[in-house]
Amino acid sequence: KTLFPWGFGKDKEDTKNTLSLWLKIIVACLPAAVIGFLFDDWFESHFFNPKTVAIALIVYGVIFVYYIVATLLPIDKIIGKIYPLFGGILLLSAVGIFIGLFTKGYQLTEIWESGLTFLMGKALFRSSL
Repeated sequence: KTLFPWGFGKDKEDTKNTLSLWLKIIVACLPAAVIGFLFDDWFESHFFNPKTVAIALIVYGVIFVYYIVATLLPIDKIIGKIYPLFGGILLLSAVGIFIGLFTKGYQLTEIWESGLTFLMGKALFRSSL
């Protein structure tokens, strides 16, 4: 169905589930936004340099190669022990990207410039975009 809580053909249970999903999304995003706003200068001074970027590219390159190999080959007990570590690193990177979107004002042009976003902005703000 749709993510709009009061869509056509939705009963009370569907509406409750959709509102619960949106509440969980908001609660999950708030810590990243707060941390990003509070520690923006610290993150920029400590992590905005070529050495940190190079290390991050190498680490995520290794993780990406690991996931390709793990998809093609069976995972044994040794690989299974490091799997949660890589998952944790990927979760932390997702939080970092989210913080970067908030603190630096980066734009996701594929989303922001899509026709749907344009039409919704025009409908919401009643302006001549």
